[in-house]
Amino acid sequence: MFAPLTAFAAKTPIVISKDVTNDGHRYGNSENPDGSDYDGDPDGNKLIVEKLVSITGGDAYGARTGSSEPENNATNNIVEIYGSVKVFGTDSGGNVYGGSSSSGNSTGNTVIIDGGTVGGHVSGGSSYGDSTNNTVTIMSGGTVSGFVIGGDSYGDATRNTVTVSGGMVSGDVIGGYSGSGNSTNNTVTISGSPVFNPNHTNLYGGFLRTGTGDAFTGNILNVSNYSGGKVAWVSNFEYINFQIPSNQTGPVLTVTASAELHNGPGKGSTVDIEITGTPLKVDDTITLIEAVTLHSDYFTQTEATGGGYTFELSTEDDKLTARATAVPTAPTITTSTLPNGTAGTAYSQTLAATGITPITWTLGGGSLPVGLTLSSAGVISGTPTTADIFNFTVKATNSAGEDTGTFSVRIAPAAGGGGCSAGAGAFGILTLLAILHAKRRKP
Repeated sequence: MFAPLTAFAAKTPIVISKDVTNDGHRYGNSENPDGSDYDGDPDGNKLIVEKLVSITGGDAYGARTGSSEPENNATNNIVEIYGSVKVFGTDSGGNVYGGSSSSGNSTGNTVIIDGGTVGGHVSGGSSYGDSTNNTVTIMSGGTVSGFVIGGDSYGDATRNTVTVSGGMVSGDVIGGYSGSGNSTNNTVTISGSPVFNPNHTNLYGGFLRTGTGDAFTGNILNVSNYSGGKVAWVSNFEYINFQIPSNQTGPVLTVTASAELHNGPGKGSTVDIEITGTPLKVDDTITLIEAVTLHSDYFTQTEATGGGYTFELSTEDDKLTARATAVPTAPTITTSTLPNGTAGTAYSQTLAATGITPITWTLGGGSLPVGLTLSSAGVISGTPTTADIFNFTVKATNSAGEDTGTFSVRIAPAAGGGGCSAGAGAFGILTLLAILHAKRRKP
């Protein structure tokens, strides 16, 4: 369901391996702490902050453009933070930016955090223009005290991504933040075991500081194998996707304030559910969201289907619940016999089975007629070359189980009697000799 990270930077990275103090910013495209050479269009720069380094009173940038020229863009820059790194500000510092443009756009920049502490905010891409396709990933470790934003801008913030699969975040998690434009088609993914501040962390697909732009359309929240987490608010997601283990107990997501399943009349959210592990039974019920206040006035979806399941959705008692009304079924092979064939003549038969698709077919035992093969789609085809009787079993498998069928196929000799197989020919010759021998013994 989720796209892998792509590293763009091809230039030699700037590695920070010693402490930086006294308001010292650090840039992937400038070794000077004052950023005196950051004019232009930085592309493909990389800043790595590692080990036990502390950056105090400053920010960390994959690249930053100046404002002396119009529309300088920050593109495909990267910041990576590992280990016990500390990035702290005195007044307003301590932030991390994959790419930052003071006059143009910010596109395709990346922040990866796997350990350390960030005292301020984290943004994949920040710009005066538009921020597009920027990414923030917080992996198995790391603590962020401020906001985590895929892309923020004064213009449009679109197609940005935040993935949090570990660590701790105390501030808001926002797919796209727009000062005066639109914030659409952004993605927030929560997976694994991250910890959020239950009273302060809000999950927003899009966020508008001012104006009447669109902060809802196309924004996605993925909640993947994440259970029991608490946040304060959930808002501005057109699509909410749950990937849940079948042994789920308790609410998947607890919201201590408000969860919104719409963005006004005609703008209800769409919920999708995927179950992993042992299939559920009919009437099994999962609480997807439990909130103090669940806003669902314009949420019109009553059913979710997928993976062989049908779920009945309910928003009663400030809970979004899903009750299984239909569950995946294991395959049952319905083909009982297969026709015989003739050596040298093309053969093709398709096996059939009921049950949730996709169904994969494999040979379970025995041997197919020589010259024939079984495809994963259940098609036995080819041109048999050997006359004989062949016994074999096939196996049909899907996500809910498997079934086995046993078959016997006789391949007759080619028409005209010539070219009999060794087995069939030997059998015929022996039979003829036995008849002749019997006749000679008659008185």
